[in-house]
Amino acid sequence: MMFDPDCSLEHVSQTVDFAARHLGIPWNVCRTEIYPGTALFQRLQGAGRLDGDFRSWGYRMLDDRAELAFRVLRSCLHERAFSNESLLNKLISLAFGMQAQQALLPGTQTDTLARQVDELGRAVRQDTVDLLRRVMDFARRSDPADSPGVTHFATEEAFSAGARDAPWHRQVDRLWTCCTREASDAPARPQMITPGVGIGGCQNTESCRRCSSSARPSYSRSVRCRLRRRRAASLIFFRRLTDGFM
Repeated sequence: MMFDPDCSLEHVSQTVDFAARHLGIPWNVCRTEIYPGTALFQRLQGAGRLDGDFRSWGYRMLDDRAELAFRVLRSCLHERAFSNESLLNKLISLAFGMQAQQALLPGTQTDTLARQVDELGRAVRQDTVDLLRRVMDFARRSDPADSPGVTHFATEEAFSAGARDAPWHRQVDRLWTCCTREASDAPARPQMITPGVGIGGCQNTESCRRCSSSARPSYSRSVRCRLRRRRAASLIFFRRLTDGFM
């Protein structure tokens, strides 16, 4: 939460410095939002500082320069930070998926993908910190009432950020594809089974009975059944991540 109703530009700058020290942790740029029923909502409502209506409540910050910085960022970082398909949101989802894959499918290929995800995230977040600092400097030295100057600066930064974001979006998509492929190609862990008992408590009793109906366990069939279930579960997991966050 870089911005809040009572923040100053210096407070925001301190938050940027904090983010710069933690580039290895996924984060995004945002402000404190207002929700009915909260103490903050009641305080701002009592002070007459609320804008909008029940569909979307907003406010202006007490510090005009902090407000200026947020409005500039709202324009020049829209595609990277604020849209539903923003690059920073995708990186948060990718990092979460990668951590899940490291826990469920450890190995050399997973470690390689994890390093690539970490390097990409650090590069994007470092670039974001640099942009944030340029915006902070602009807000300190500019006149908030200079609408043409503010619009020009925000537009130039937006186009520049968009040009840098394009290859990063492609890298994120490639890494998602690699993660999904890695999950679908994961080898089964060999597991001997007890005759008449499903593998790992599998609910697919028909399939498991084919693997374990004989008094002598069929090792090859049990591996195939385990492999099918493992691949299906992994694909469902990563597709849900993709549908929910990408």
